[in-house]
Amino acid sequence: MDSIGFDLDGTLWDYAARYRDFFADAVKDMPSVHQPTVDEVYAVTGLAALPYVEGLFPELKDADESVKLRIFRHAEKLGCDTILKEGGRLYDGLETMLQTLSQKYSLFIASNCEPTYLNNFLTFYGFRHYFADVICQDMRLGPRTKGQNIQTVIARNGFTGTVFVGDAQSDADAAAEAGVPFVWATYGYGHVPTAQYRIDKPMELVALMEKMAVTCTVLRIPKAEADAEPYRTYLDALCSLSQAWADERVCPSYSPNEAEDFCERAVYAALDGKEIIGYAMGHKTILSTASSLNAAGETAFVLDELYVRQSCRGKGVGKALFCFMENDVRDDVDVIDLIAASCRHADLLRFYIDELGMIFRYAELSKRTKS
Repeated sequence: MDSIGFDLDGTLWDYAARYRDFFADAVKDMPSVHQPTVDEVYAVTGLAALPYVEGLFPELKDADESVKLRIFRHAEKLGCDTILKEGGRLYDGLETMLQTLSQKYSLFIASNCEPTYLNNFLTFYGFRHYFADVICQDMRLGPRTKGQNIQTVIARNGFTGTVFVGDAQSDADAAAEAGVPFVWATYGYGHVPTAQYRIDKPMELVALMEKMAVTCTVLRIPKAEADAEPYRTYLDALCSLSQAWADERVCPSYSPNEAEDFCERAVYAALDGKEIIGYAMGHKTILSTASSLNAAGETAFVLDELYVRQSCRGKGVGKALFCFMENDVRDDVDVIDLIAASCRHADLLRFYIDELGMIFRYAELSKRTKS
């Protein structure tokens, strides 16, 4: 683990309440538009410019894009100017947390705000030296998701083990898209009840990072000739993990994979540094029959296997694998299916249903009457 990413609003400080006044000023000459409340501002904080305005002012959803951007930029300018004069409200213990963690990890900010807003925050508080990198939503470069921005920071800095801290579901979704574990800052604006990791105040992140001794970066392994490097090395590591799964004997009918089995499927790997600690693999298929959840002719991604090394379990690796895979195939398939078997059926159901939100469809049960 070498890096920690942070959302800005609702994670490092509270400035959203001031934006109620700035957006009220932006629409003061528009009598058909209501005056926003602080709670309404909290609800959209963290979104990019257009969805922010549409969420704050539903009556403008069908308005011209230029109108919505004008409102956003008016409020943003007032906000940026005020930051340099007055600052905002830092969460208790924030700078001590940054001082402590920056000695061990590379810190960065990934926010949906615009560049001036982020730069003014760093300038007013003198925080720039704590962060190895920052990235935000620069409208001149075209829209990008926060997940894509996190991936950009990881790639250009060569980070090999990253976690992302945020307060909203959109931050959790961004972490999943980037293939990194997520930590929910419960003291912020949003609500992420399914988050595996959470902190109630900034300084709790210091202790949590010690507990999260293993984290991972997830990638899709590109296809290549089986004997080509580094593909050959990947295949050897995947086969080794598959053998470890067979040795656990939690799925009595399971046989370890050969290299050819991985070559025939889409494969995703979770890496701690340069070491593969888990994998998921599957394939696409056209569904020939209809069910209560799909129509005949729809495309499914069948998850054939998902495995995490025993010593790395309970640390979000399996969820990171699944979420990265889901984001990778989402645009090409209608449904993700799997048939799962395990002696630890309670753990299996908790993981796939409670943590990942899959739907239970049927169970095949048996009881032997003769030994």
